[in-house]
Amino acid sequence: MIPYFLLLLEIILHLIFYMEKLTDRFIWKSLKEGDLKAFSVLFESYYPKLHSYGLKISKNNAVTEDSLQDFFLYVYEHRENLSDLDSIAPYLFTSYKRFLLRVMKKMKN
Repeated sequence: MIPYFLLLLEIILHLIFYMEKLTDRFIWKSLKEGDLKAFSVLFESYYPKLHSYGLKISKNNAVTEDSLQDFFLYVYEHRENLSDLDSIAPYLFTSYKRFLLRVMKKMKN
């Protein structure tokens, strides 16, 4: 028999997981509707993480910062065309990597 507290802990962890999913969906939906607060939350939440990720790829702080700002501007300007998401992080990291690689490729040419 599973001790009561382990069962309760498992339930709490599942609730946290689903709350994060709901929060991501709400932020993304609000962003797509043009909510600047949602964009601000997205920017403040993911800018530092994406910046660290971009530095690993570009090895150049200026390129990383400029491309990241351009990336967030691109996301906001094209928000109406974005697909619905369950989780924001995988989308942002994959999209930003592609965006940054395109920027770096243009710089080489």
